[in-house]
Amino acid sequence: MKLVTCAGASLMLVLAQFAGAQAYPNKPIRWVLPLAPGGGAEIVGTTVAKKLTEALKQPVVVEFRPGGTGAVGSELIAKAAPDGYSLLQGQLAWISIYPALHGKPAYDPLRDFAPISRLVFVTQILLVHPSLPVKSVKELVALAKRKPGDIHYGVPGYGSGPHLAMEWIKAATGINIVYVSLGSTTATFSALVTGNTQVYFAAAPGALPRVKSGKLRGIAVGSAQRSRDLPDLPTVAESGIPGFEYVVWYGLLAPAKTPKEIIDKLNTEVVRILKEPETVRALASRGAEASPTTSEAFAKFLREDQERWKKVVKTAGIKLK
Repeated sequence: MKLVTCAGASLMLVLAQFAGAQAYPNKPIRWVLPLAPGGGAEIVGTTVAKKLTEALKQPVVVEFRPGGTGAVGSELIAKAAPDGYSLLQGQLAWISIYPALHGKPAYDPLRDFAPISRLVFVTQILLVHPSLPVKSVKELVALAKRKPGDIHYGVPGYGSGPHLAMEWIKAATGINIVYVSLGSTTATFSALVTGNTQVYFAAAPGALPRVKSGKLRGIAVGSAQRSRDLPDLPTVAESGIPGFEYVVWYGLLAPAKTPKEIIDKLNTEVVRILKEPETVRALASRGAEASPTTSEAFAKFLREDQERWKKVVKTAGIKLK
C-alpha cells in the first residue's frame, strides 16, 4: 500500500510538472542583458525577444542590468526561481572568461545555469594600422621578433576578450608586444586609427567599415572558419597558430533546475526564430551570424569554451589586478 502511494505521488508530481510546462508561459518573461543599453548585444537581444514574444503570446521584456562586466546580471539570474520566467543573455565575457579570471566567482556558469541555445557568433578581426609593414600573422610575428617591445596592441580593458586573444597569440609564438588598456572600444579604435597603437582584435561590425575605407588593415579572423564577409582573409589558426579560436558568442540560459519541458519549449522556439530568413538578415546586417543549437550542444560548447579560456589565462599568467 505504501509502495502504491509513493508511486501515485510520483506520478502526480510528473503530471503536475507536465501541466505546468503545457501552461507555460502564462505571464511576462524577463530577458536579462547584463550590459548598459546600446551596441550589438542589445540588437541581438531585442531582435530575438521580440520574435519570442510573438511565438509565446506573452511579453518577453529585455531588462538591462550592467555591472561587473556582466557579473551583476548573471548572478541575478543564477539566483532566480527556475520557472522559465527569468532568462539570461549569456556571452563569452561573463560565461567563459569570467570564471577563468576569478578564483572564487560569484556564480558558476556550468553549475548555476541551464543552457537553452546559442544565439549568434560575431566574427573578430585582427587589425593593424596601415603604417605597420605586415599583411599576415606570420609577418606580424616576424616583425615583432625583430623588434621586441616596439609594437603596441590596444584593448578596451584588462582581462577582456581582445586582451586574452592577443595574449594567446603571444604565448603561442613567443613574441613580445606591449599591452595598452584604453578603457573602451571607442578609445581603442581611436588609438589604432591614429597610429598610437598598432594592433587590435576587434568585432567585425566596428572593424569592417574602417577596413573597407583603408583606415585599418585586416590580417586574419579569429573564428575557426573564414568569415562570409571577408572570405579572402585567413583565420589565425591557418596562419600558423593551430587551434586558435576567438569569436564573441551570445546564448540564452535559464537558472539551473528549470524544468526540461520548459527548456525544450524555449529551445524549439528560439531555434525556429534564428532560422527564419528575416531574423538571419536582421542579425547579419549588424555583423552577427545566427548560430542556434540544441540545449545539449550548447552545454557541450560552454564546457569546451570555458576550458579553452582557462588554459589561456593560466598559460599567459593573467591575473586580475
